Amino acid sequence: LVAGLFTQSSVNWLAGPIQRSAVLTAIDAVMPPVPSVIARAEAFLSTDVFPVAFAEVTQPTTLSVGVPSRKDAEAIARGVARSVLLVQASGGCGEQRDGTSFVIAPGLVITDAHVVAGEPSLVVVTPTGRRTGQLVIFDPKLDVAILRVAHLSVPAIRLLPAIAKVGEQAAIVGYPEGGPRTSQPAGVAGILTAQGRDIYGGGLVTRPIYAVTAFVRPGNSGSPLIVRRGAIGMVFSRSLAQSNLGYAIEAAALVPDLHLSERTNGAVAHGACTPG
Repeated sequence: LVAGLFTQSSVNWLAGPIQRSAVLTAIDAVMPPVPSVIARAEAFLSTDVFPVAFAEVTQPTTLSVGVPSRKDAEAIARGVARSVLLVQASGGCGEQRDGTSFVIAPGLVITDAHVVAGEPSLVVVTPTGRRTGQLVIFDPKLDVAILRVAHLSVPAIRLLPAIAKVGEQAAIVGYPEGGPRTSQPAGVAGILTAQGRDIYGGGLVTRPIYAVTAFVRPGNSGSPLIVRRGAIGMVFSRSLAQSNLGYAIEAAALVPDLHLSERTNGAVAHGACTPG
């Protein structure tokens, strides 16, 4: 019903996240509180590759914090950057989807479920060549996918389950737009328990997340949020209202899927394509 209110020309005008946020806030003000309707409207209006972090249409704002210089961000990431790998997903939903993954255990890389959803062909680009990834964990609620990659010769990045402090300096390491690996300056701006939706805009899910002052771009999905001791989280979304605000799932929430992947041998289904 809500999607029917919009023409294709208006959808083109609403391509930016700021415009979509304003329109959906207006809808929320006049419509009955039916979250599933709003979620479908967001999926219809969205050209963003990221899922929405919060089920509420009016998203919380977070004050920005200071971030390291680009040189300092590269220094933070230097010890682990080679364990951050480009992942390419294709064959089921149209054009190839590029994202970021990182090694979390021997032969295992982690990324976002929305990167690989509906895509049967998964390739991880390693320092020694392209490798086929076997999907062993597909968690569309939390937005986590884990791939087994044969002959993976780079070390794992340590997950740090202890809660980071607001203001902690960090780097987001990844492959924005599928291009070269970058280390984006970042700072922990907030520690939140976010009630959002699964990657299909369906059931409600609660995620422990970091709000991060950083410019998150397509291709950064699955990027580790790195401090000098390891990864404190994994990027999965960005704000619709603040251009310099991203969101990362806390490392502690990733650990159960990691442990399950270490006990899983066979491949799992890759799910359906996401609305975006």
